[in-house]
Amino acid sequence: MFRMQEESTTEIEENVPEEGPVPVPSVKQMCDASYWVHHTKSILNCNRVTLMEEEAPEGIEPEDFMKERMGKDP
Repeated sequence: MFRMQEESTTEIEENVPEEGPVPVPSVKQMCDASYWVHHTKSILNCNRVTLMEEEAPEGIEPEDFMKERMGKDP
């Protein structure tokens, strides 16, 4: 892997992390769907990144209703 040099915008240098070499996953690991994650937002089981706004049923607090929904689809 390479990165741009801090002093120049046209020169590149090898990107060596301070902790040591970056571990490279095997092909078998890359084929496993559980190995892949989203960096910023999670995709819910409903194929969305946020839950749709729904009104809480009668007798249930809106905060409790939202917590219950998030518990079903974390």
